[in-house]
Amino acid sequence: MNDKSTETPVKALGAKSEAKPAESEARPVEIVPPGKEVESALKKLAETKPNLVTEVTAMMASMPMVNPLAQKMTEGHITQMLDLAAKHDEREYDLQCKSHSGTYSIRRYAFAAFVIVILLIGAILVLFRDKPEILVPVLSGIIGLVAGSIGGYGFGRRESK
Repeated sequence: MNDKSTETPVKALGAKSEAKPAESEARPVEIVPPGKEVESALKKLAETKPNLVTEVTAMMASMPMVNPLAQKMTEGHITQMLDLAAKHDEREYDLQCKSHSGTYSIRRYAFAAFVIVILLIGAILVLFRDKPEILVPVLSGIIGLVAGSIGGYGFGRRESK
């Protein structure tokens, strides 16, 4: 059984092959310029007839593939899967609610820290308003501390995302 599909790729590109085809299938080999090799190979592929293997493969690909587990699945299995999915969703919801409650307490602590810093600055301004030699370095240090804290908080949030 020596048909056109058994040609070597070298022969398809225009080079001579050592194997000689049968007399009924013999055809002259064309020497093609290098730029036309691809076109020539595509023409030869289009001319060849599909063999038995490609026909069987095409038929198998067109038939629907049935999963063997799908045939064994019953209504009880589907109900069990739906129950598991509902429980999973409930657990995810509870987990999200718990994680958000921690965020609320962090916000309260941040607000309390902000109020304390504002009260501290106000107290320093009231106590040392007549002494600028003490007031200027203390306020510049507190303002630098607050600015550094806010910058560090923003940097940390950006890096965590």
